[in-house]
Amino acid sequence: MSKKLFFVLLLTVLLVSLSSTAVMAQGDGTVYSVQKDDWLSKIAEKEYGDPLAYTAILYYNNLMAAEDSSLNMISDADQIEVGWSIYIPTTAEAEAYMAGEIAAPSAYSEAPMLADMVAAAELPPVDERLPEKPLVVPPVDTIGQYGGTWHRAFKGIKDFHALGRLIYDAVLRWPRDPKDPIGPGLADKWEWSDGGRTLTLYFREGLKWSDGEPFTVDDVIFWWEDIENDENITAAPHGEWIVNGTPMELEKVDDTTIKLKFVAPNGLAESVGLAFHGGQWPLGFERFGFFAPRHYLEQYHPKYNS
Repeated sequence: MSKKLFFVLLLTVLLVSLSSTAVMAQGDGTVYSVQKDDWLSKIAEKEYGDPLAYTAILYYNNLMAAEDSSLNMISDADQIEVGWSIYIPTTAEAEAYMAGEIAAPSAYSEAPMLADMVAAAELPPVDERLPEKPLVVPPVDTIGQYGGTWHRAFKGIKDFHALGRLIYDAVLRWPRDPKDPIGPGLADKWEWSDGGRTLTLYFREGLKWSDGEPFTVDDVIFWWEDIENDENITAAPHGEWIVNGTPMELEKVDDTTIKLKFVAPNGLAESVGLAFHGGQWPLGFERFGFFAPRHYLEQYHPKYNS
């Protein structure tokens, strides 16, 4: 081997070693160039199979960007630009973050008017208002901007769904594409057992009503026992909760877990009862629903205020 070739090889080895050391210094993850139609939750789902892990990307990227000017600092989780260089943490790093083993600042953004209310102590910080794992809805086209005025029109009393479309939070959600399966909503997990006769719902931890009071399965039980089965309020339970003439039974497991029990398999409970009618009572003039704010309404119910 010639002396010239030897020095070329030696220089190459040194450069590779230095390059590897630089990567290690900023973590064992990878640097990613943001592409068109990328957003953090989409990248997280691709990398880790969990769109909520975008918070780990946000945390580690900004940690690295503070020391490495070649990385772009992300100030708003909803806005990343094509061509940005961002740090993608390893699976182990992301899992550690998601498991709560790393304390980190908030990864959530909010409307400026709400941020002003937080600053004025009129609202709790956004982290305290959200459940532990909030529902993330990927944008269809692009992420919207805060602000603006939305003009809506009501045709009259028959246009009862106009309001419901704005404040509708269902236990489960119909997919945007009808070919896709029903997705999570207020409940992030659900499962059938006992031959399709028992449906167990697992609600998200940390759900709250608009006044800050905790949402629990007691709000479901209150709706079922004191509204849906009170003839003074509801003439008869709605059909999706009845099988072979027998109404369902509820079994509370804990504050966020409840079982719906039927005498025979009941597919309507999932598709119609929870994904269609499974919002806050009363939904429309038909008075559909699946839960109601017990802490507020029971003061007006004769059973608790006689």
